[in-house]
Amino acid sequence: MPPSLFITTVLILSPVIFSPFFISQIVINLFDKILNNERSKDNFALLDSDEIIINAHPNIVTLVGEVNTPGNYKYYDDKNLRGYIKLAGGLTVNAETKEIRVSYPDGTSRQLRPFMPAPRVYDGSIITVGTKEKTEPINKTEIAKEIASIIADFLQIALTLVIISNTSGG
Repeated sequence: MPPSLFITTVLILSPVIFSPFFISQIVINLFDKILNNERSKDNFALLDSDEIIINAHPNIVTLVGEVNTPGNYKYYDDKNLRGYIKLAGGLTVNAETKEIRVSYPDGTSRQLRPFMPAPRVYDGSIITVGTKEKTEPINKTEIAKEIASIIADFLQIALTLVIISNTSGG
């Protein structure tokens, strides 16, 4: 059974003023295909008093995290994820290259993978670059002391076994 549809409010965030008829046409065209196909993976049920908000294209891509110049950048349809990172001045020294992803306005996201084409970036996307985990540097003196202590313990055990075997066998 198809879900019941009660739309009480549709907001279109744009500087252009739309007539109620035009808004109705947008909603019908946009959701008609999804709502009429019960098997669609994008299908969803609307309940009474639900609101549908249709944002205008912001013409902006946001870069956050470990890029040299984080912020909002103009959307270019020919740039991919790597192109926007270059536009933001590249990665900082603290950037974790395994944690670079783009989040799309529809809620999905894609991660940048080595040796693979960079994901596309759409209008309103957010690009996030993660930070490397901070690790303490290895203290070579401490490691040398631990190894020397382990070797001394083994030598002590070996000498004790030699003394025991000489006194009991002799």
